[in-house]
Amino acid sequence: MATGDFVIDDDAPPVPTNYFRDKALEFQQIINALDATSNEVDMLIGALPESALLDELVAQKAELEGKKGQIKLVAEAVNFAANGLNQLGANLPTINIPQTLGAVPLVVAGAGAAAVAAAAAVIVWGKAWIDGINQRLRNAELLASVPEADRARVAESVLKTDVALAQATQSPLASVAGIVKWVAIGAVAFFAYQAFQQYRGGE
Repeated sequence: MATGDFVIDDDAPPVPTNYFRDKALEFQQIINALDATSNEVDMLIGALPESALLDELVAQKAELEGKKGQIKLVAEAVNFAANGLNQLGANLPTINIPQTLGAVPLVVAGAGAAAVAAAAAVIVWGKAWIDGINQRLRNAELLASVPEADRARVAESVLKTDVALAQATQSPLASVAGIVKWVAIGAVAFFAYQAFQQYRGGE
């Protein structure tokens, strides 16, 4: 079964239960990180004036929109496989799909290994997409196209996408403390940026 770039191969060999569980948890992490980053991009698109950075964000958002149906289909395939295996006592997690990634659940048949393989492809793509947003927000040439008054909002978004990227790339078994650490580091960096801006304003 194909879902664009994410292929669900029903003939895939079985996978160990622990691998399925870990990959499902990692998939949920990337779904959450994509949702957070997508919301941040939406806010920037609504707040920034016409600029090269805005054009890049609109293009990146369009790429995510084009993947939403595929991501939702893969999530439902993982859930279908997990629910079937859970009836045998496997105790596997199922995927929670945010409303921003799709409102109407789909029901599809997919073998456990097939669903996990497709989820792995989403994970790789999702990390690259979030990193792409983060790098664009840091790009000096793109940032120069944004009026000075709007750059603090971009700086705030850099910190938020830093957190999303950290969430997307951490081990699925890592504690929540890791994300708390990144939020704290981001807050310090943001206040330092504000202080720098005030210093420049006083020159």
